[in-house]
Amino acid sequence: VKSLGTGHPSTLITRTNIGDCLKQKCEYDNALVIYKDVYENLVKSLGTGHPSTLITRNNIADCLDMKGEYDNALIIYKDVYENQVKSLGTGHPSTLATCHNMADCLKNKGDYEEALIILATKPESIAKLFFTVDITQHQTPSQITSLNKFNFFSTDCSILKRFEITLHESK
Repeated sequence: VKSLGTGHPSTLITRTNIGDCLKQKCEYDNALVIYKDVYENLVKSLGTGHPSTLITRNNIADCLDMKGEYDNALIIYKDVYENQVKSLGTGHPSTLATCHNMADCLKNKGDYEEALIILATKPESIAKLFFTVDITQHQTPSQITSLNKFNFFSTDCSILKRFEITLHESK
């Protein structure tokens, strides 16, 4: 920090890594302090719509989700998703990850049906990936995440049946 400064890209990467470690240790409040500071610095240097800035906001939402602040997390996830769609497109791995994070947050909140709706109705989302992927072939990390999330949500048969109907109608 002394030689590069608080806003230098290398400093911000290191601070993000520290925030990631704190998040992994379930020290969400400490991670949030770091992520919010990194976010402010990224906004100054790169702007609000830059992919790195959006990933940092996603990290903030992750911490809020883990703390049980689902509504606050969802506000951020939705905003990040909309910005990623504009700048990266619906099929970009970061956009898909944010879509998955929204569904995960809704699942954590207990809103399983809304989570499935998001997954089934986003054009490049988990539902499309799951049913268009040849599972005998090598999977990308996004596809593996999608398959894992689908498996988690599919444990309730009544919800799964509605999901299958929605998916069939969207084809």
